[in-house]
Amino acid sequence: MLGDPLSALSSARAAARSVSVDEGLGITQMVRLAISVRNLDPGRVRYLTAPNLGIGWEGDQSVVHLDADALGGYFAAFESGQLERWLTEHGDSAA
Repeated sequence: MLGDPLSALSSARAAARSVSVDEGLGITQMVRLAISVRNLDPGRVRYLTAPNLGIGWEGDQSVVHLDADALGGYFAAFESGQLERWLTEHGDSAA
């Protein structure tokens, strides 16, 4: 799918209808992102959730409340290639 721009566009449109994203992340950016990772080896991908305080509601929207105190260290570790070390020190449950 990711090797086919039309398929990526269709998937991005479907995702955009299903989720709320940052105002700066539109269909074009989503397709570019999908195409840029088309050669990624799925076996080397690890999925994590940003440190958070749980879920809740803002009006009629379901939201995840991010843990502002932990985010700085989490993203700094990611950017410096030290995320595994950060997860070892803070536990996977912190993310």
